[in-house]
Amino acid sequence: MNAAETTAEAPAPGLRCPCVQVSGTWFVGKRPPVWNFADNGVWQVTILAYDKLRPTTPGVPTRLEPWLFLWSGEHAHQWWRAHGARVLAGAALRIHAERIRAHTAADRSAEIRADVVFLEFEERARELAARVPAKLAGVGVGVGLGVGA
Repeated sequence: MNAAETTAEAPAPGLRCPCVQVSGTWFVGKRPPVWNFADNGVWQVTILAYDKLRPTTPGVPTRLEPWLFLWSGEHAHQWWRAHGARVLAGAALRIHAERIRAHTAADRSAEIRADVVFLEFEERARELAARVPAKLAGVGVGVGLGVGA
């Protein structure tokens, strides 16, 4: 067996698929999350959140990259019933997601979508809230948020 035949490895323990995955902190956008039941009866929520991209080159401004996260299933539903009211514009969320896809929206802008595996309020929410860009700031801006998982 050569190296080319061994590229597909089993996922690490605790991971759901051997696909592209990402973990990090995102800030909830002004558009409120949308929750509903899918056609197959599974509960789901869609959250628009922004990644704050800090450049490594001095003098280049910070960029915001929008992500659309889909979280579904019974665990997501239970978490949302307990903590969803605190998912406000500017709140810092720690998210682990998989199945990352890039699409071109109708206005020709890029749209990144991913499926949530794990989500919680960022422990450093107060510290991060002080650095939330003004165009994301809204009610609650992370004040008083603690670990929510």
